[in-house]
Amino acid sequence: MLTLIGDNFMSDDLERRTFKPGQIIFAQESVGDEAFIIEFGEVEIARGDGRAELIVGMIGEGRTIG
Repeated sequence: MLTLIGDNFMSDDLERRTFKPGQIIFAQESVGDEAFIIEFGEVEIARGDGRAELIVGMIGEGRTIG
């Protein structure tokens, strides 16, 4: 399990979310308004075209994504 603390830049509240292994948090084409702090677990960073993907990195606890 992966637990993230999310921050929507339009809000003063933090929200804790849990993701299952392999679950997509956001896609590479997404325009986002959130940042996430990885509380527990790791996030796999991948690039792809829908048919194939390339793992370009891993980010772990205490780091920010988004």
